[in-house]
Amino acid sequence: MPPRTASRRQTLGQTSGQSLGQPLLEALERFPRLRVLVVGDVMLDHFVMGKVSRISPEAPVPVVEVVHDRFSPGGAANVVSNLAALGAQAAICGLVGRDAQGKQLRLLLASLGADTSGLLCERGRPTTLKVRIVSRGSMSGAPQQLLRIDREVREPLSERARAELFDYLRRSAAGFDAIIVSDYGKGLLDSGFVAELREAAGPEVLIAVDPKVSHFAWYRGASVATPNLREAEQAAGLTIDGPEGLKAAGEKLLAELGSPWLLITQGESGMTLFSRRGSRVSSEFIAAQAPRQVFDVTGAGDTVIAAFTLGMAAGLSAAAAARLANLAAGVVVAELGTAAVSAERLASLLEAP
Repeated sequence: MPPRTASRRQTLGQTSGQSLGQPLLEALERFPRLRVLVVGDVMLDHFVMGKVSRISPEAPVPVVEVVHDRFSPGGAANVVSNLAALGAQAAICGLVGRDAQGKQLRLLLASLGADTSGLLCERGRPTTLKVRIVSRGSMSGAPQQLLRIDREVREPLSERARAELFDYLRRSAAGFDAIIVSDYGKGLLDSGFVAELREAAGPEVLIAVDPKVSHFAWYRGASVATPNLREAEQAAGLTIDGPEGLKAAGEKLLAELGSPWLLITQGESGMTLFSRRGSRVSSEFIAAQAPRQVFDVTGAGDTVIAAFTLGMAAGLSAAAAARLANLAAGVVVAELGTAAVSAERLASLLEAP
């Protein structure tokens, strides 16, 4: 369903003489007034940064000499990081464990100014933790991820935990300008989740979903989904080998979702927005702003859905919001690990000649 700000929505170049970037700049100024709830699988990302100069005598593996550690919000929590960096008022709803990692994640999110009252605990379920071992070898200046260690439970929620989760959502969902559902397949979502969330939020609240391929049928009723190219191909059951294949997959997924919009991201190439009005489906390709080096795509989807959702909630057209998301994604893929782009950085890029 369209967001409640649809009546204020603008399109790029709507005003005579207005530059393409001006509506986006004006939308950025509205971000601090927006309240966005993120619902999904939260994680703690732990980056162990070190250097490799030798091979272990015990086994043919590199020895990483640790230089420093870095912790950051991951998964759905990284969407919150992106919303906060863009200036919005963010809240999070999900599950953490009664453990040190859960406490650390709460503190990290609180330091961003996020409302963490929707972070719930389920007995026996640990906080999802992703540990990445990253090295900078003596012969190469480029960081390289050597190993990732996951600690997680992917079982569905207990009935008690689900009831507690939806009690929070029924009390709070309608008070937000938009809701982002971030599905990393860790058990929070089920087949009735989006339908119940829509009922709790009401028809006017934008619901954007960052999907999991195997769960695509669960998202019917969302306003928009933002799969990447591989996810769209798998979800549609079609081979995307060019524009016609992309068009066929986009139209099929849009029909299955019953949504007004579908945004398929295409890595360094850009993204394609599919829009449905009645029985008519249109598509628009948004090319990358400039040639860019893709250094690390970790969390890029989180940046896309955060920027796109805020753009829509701020009154932009879907096409204009996609352009803003495309610009934001181009910044974070040049960073190591999960990263977020600030509204100030986007504004400087939009104002650049």
